[in-house]
Amino acid sequence: MKSFGEDPTAAGFSTRYNGLTNSCIDFTWKALEVGGLNPSGYEGAIWPTHNISAVKKIAAPAVAAAAGGASSAGSGAISHVCNNALLACSFGAAPSAMGVLPLNRMMTSNQPAANIMDHIPIVNIRPFGMCSSPANPVVAAATAAAMGVLTPMPCVPATVSPWVPGSPTVLLANMPALNNTSKLMCMWAGVIQVTFPGQVTEHIP
Repeated sequence: MKSFGEDPTAAGFSTRYNGLTNSCIDFTWKALEVGGLNPSGYEGAIWPTHNISAVKKIAAPAVAAAAGGASSAGSGAISHVCNNALLACSFGAAPSAMGVLPLNRMMTSNQPAANIMDHIPIVNIRPFGMCSSPANPVVAAATAAAMGVLTPMPCVPATVSPWVPGSPTVLLANMPALNNTSKLMCMWAGVIQVTFPGQVTEHIP
């Protein structure tokens, strides 16, 4: 997907912007198709939250395979993600510490535990330094101003959909608990993954 982001025309995607038929939303879903996570060829809806059901249909095995399998704990165990977990974005220049508020009323290793709804920009998902995604309008504008030379710009996460798939059998506040094999999509085509879950003593499916 990163190679698609660098040269979308190689996959037959036009770089001519059209807000209705060829926007950043189309770019994101085309990237998922190229990465094998959107086999139906779904092109996305203009209203971001209308894409949630389609995101939830992304198969867990496909997501795990796209990320090279699980997990960052070192032992291959799947861990519950909590406050201060380390995250990485495929288009971000630096890692980021996840923020989890104690809204779910559960702690793990003395830190607030996360579920798949902990995806709110800035509150939960903090910036990853500089963004280099051509799907990001700010990066696209800066790149155009630089005569086509890719110009990274400050990251502002645009994570409008929940983490997928989460833990299928462990519910936290009536939502699947967040494990460290789950992935989160940014609207600007970035794939966010957990590199360290914040704790390694509590394991969940």
